[in-house]
Amino acid sequence: MLGVEFYVASARAADVHPIGKLAGRWAGGGTLVPTSGRNEQFRCIVTYAVEVEASRIRQHLRCQGDRTRFDAVTRLDIEDRQVTGVWADNVYSLSGTVKGRVTDKGFDIWLLSSFFQARMTVATSACEQSVKLVPEGVESMKEIAAVLTKSDRAKICDPNRVIVPPVPVPAVRPTDLARR
Repeated sequence: MLGVEFYVASARAADVHPIGKLAGRWAGGGTLVPTSGRNEQFRCIVTYAVEVEASRIRQHLRCQGDRTRFDAVTRLDIEDRQVTGVWADNVYSLSGTVKGRVTDKGFDIWLLSSFFQARMTVATSACEQSVKLVPEGVESMKEIAAVLTKSDRAKICDPNRVIVPPVPVPAVRPTDLARR
């Protein structure tokens, strides 16, 4: 008899470090909330490369709206749930350091430089991620927030879904039929 293995996605998800869940490509929409004037909608793609045991993560965030564009990279080094690292914005030529902590669903960090400070929170579930950036001392904007969906279609995004892999069907050759 052929054996069928059952996998429960929620059991697998519980075993993954919250940072490990970030790995891959995420895409979705966001909103820039200015200090005055109308909100601006934009599209974002965020890519995460997570190293072994989630000790280092590289984030590349690209967002495009009608008037605003972001292209930033962040390297986060993680030790005992503490986060340090560096960041750089490729559009505005800003860069600085990172400090913060890992949370149960992602991370909560500060982006720091001589000219810019902002708090960034990232919270992730099996298939959805929220990214929020709240700058301090920036007169033009209150916050940037985005909701992203995991782009990797091979991943299972419903943590309650039971996955039954397909049972392989043996090939039937004409010689097999002749023997019957």
